[in-house]
Amino acid sequence: MRLTEAKLKQLIRESMQHSEYYTKLKTLMTTEEGFSQAESLFEMVEDLLEPQERDWLKTYFGTIDLARELFTLNLQHNEAKEKFDQIEIKLIQGAPIDGEADKAYSAMVRSSNAHYKNKKEFDQRMEAMLRHSGDRGIYDTVESMTRKILRGEI
Repeated sequence: MRLTEAKLKQLIRESMQHSEYYTKLKTLMTTEEGFSQAESLFEMVEDLLEPQERDWLKTYFGTIDLARELFTLNLQHNEAKEKFDQIEIKLIQGAPIDGEADKAYSAMVRSSNAHYKNKKEFDQRMEAMLRHSGDRGIYDTVESMTRKILRGEI
């Protein structure tokens, strides 16, 4: 296959177009309001982006999703711990260990393990974003949003 001048120009235009989408998305992502818009736009142009661009954007958006999961897991863990604590009081007062106590303890351990696993992945993503040069504005936005999510504010 021979590369013609017209084909080369088309490839260059397509390449520039991809970078323009990436640049536009990154620009939007520097504010919390823009981040939400960028997330919607990303779904529409995801296939048009270069693989590396797509991967980095997925890291940013995925971190927000992980923060939401962490918040939910934290609520589940707190609920499981509260149930276990109530049963533990009964056990201290002399009640026999039964299936309910076992079930409550298992639920608490499962929720704790799931939270730990997601928290570890969350921390790794935050670290990867911080190392990604030139994107401090996006990092600051994601960090702010995740703090609010984890506190249940958004």
